[in-house]
Amino acid sequence: MAENMIAAFKTACRALVLPRRTGQADASDPATPVVVAGMFRTGSGLGRAATACVSAIRRHGVTVHAVDLSEALGQVDASAQIALSEMPETRSGTLILFANPPEVIRALTVLGIRRWQDWRLIGAWAWELPKAPSQWRETSRFFSEVWVPSQFVADAVRPVSEAPVAVVPHHVPPPPPELLESPWDEGQRPFTCLLMGDGRSSFHRKNVKEGLLMFRSAFPERRDVKLIIKCRNTSESPQVRAELEALVADDDRMSLLDETLDYDDMLRLMSRCDVLLSPHRAEGFGFGLAEAMSLGLAVVATGWSGNLDFMPEGTSVLLPYTMETVEDPDRIYPTSRAVSWAKADMQAGVAALQFLHSDPEARRTLGRRAAEHIRKALDGSAYFRQLGWQPSSAERNHSDAGT
Repeated sequence: MAENMIAAFKTACRALVLPRRTGQADASDPATPVVVAGMFRTGSGLGRAATACVSAIRRHGVTVHAVDLSEALGQVDASAQIALSEMPETRSGTLILFANPPEVIRALTVLGIRRWQDWRLIGAWAWELPKAPSQWRETSRFFSEVWVPSQFVADAVRPVSEAPVAVVPHHVPPPPPELLESPWDEGQRPFTCLLMGDGRSSFHRKNVKEGLLMFRSAFPERRDVKLIIKCRNTSESPQVRAELEALVADDDRMSLLDETLDYDDMLRLMSRCDVLLSPHRAEGFGFGLAEAMSLGLAVVATGWSGNLDFMPEGTSVLLPYTMETVEDPDRIYPTSRAVSWAKADMQAGVAALQFLHSDPEARRTLGRRAAEHIRKALDGSAYFRQLGWQPSSAERNHSDAGT
């Protein structure tokens, strides 16, 4: 108890020297230097989002400093995919911080941001439920604005944010050409489905077990099919891991891959699959879904929450669902009668998998539409627009992409 009180006191003291929003920043010509801070050495969604943001801004010719907070925030499980920088020694600039409110005070403290400085502070947040925690209101006071990746997250965050909230979708870089040349190798391997889950983001929310059962129900006896269950952080949910291992053990068509892959390795894994299956209960955005679509995979996903922003009709198979009260046995999300999420229809998922297996041409057509849509919809220009950079100012700040 005493230790908790001391920790809370220290946090409160740190917050006293952190900045407070004085009004909406003028985005007509954003202050330099531009810094993106986040967990660049983790495979989490926010970590990948920070990397994608830096890549997109650099591609537009703007100098951007990528400052890593992985160690400070206790999330180091991968290699950085971009060149990293030290925090610039300046009293002003534009900082885009990819960290949710519980980590913000620690992050700003480590970065050296103080109240008497003049930074344009942008918080890049993610959330997966229809209502964001009310405690986030206090944290929002540090920021000039808050960016969220989908309209779903915006609707959740706006009621608890005193800073303006803007929808700025994540960037999904074009895949390496070699992964697009022969993504299926049809005839040389089984029809392959991919499921993904993360122990730090709730296996129950990702609905991994239900997806496994969809696959089994769709193909009870076929031998020309395969399911890869890609997981990470299963040590956070040992009971879930035990259940998955037991289900996989008696079916050699299924395999469990439990590790964090670097971005390129993850793309290579996806490129060897035909379908990404995601009967999720909720997504704030759905990075894996967008990445799979960019590779030309057919994506079967629940037709609810943040993924709808980049999955219009004709680019994927959206599953019908019913709503149910949030109850998370993984205890990542609190149980609440006032908040609901989706339960994907099992039989619709079974039918979708059977159809995509039976009609390779329809599967390929769906994948081509998906890849083309992602290339246009998630090209990274949203960061550029929200920062307020005009072509002339981008030219003034042009530099080598490795900065």
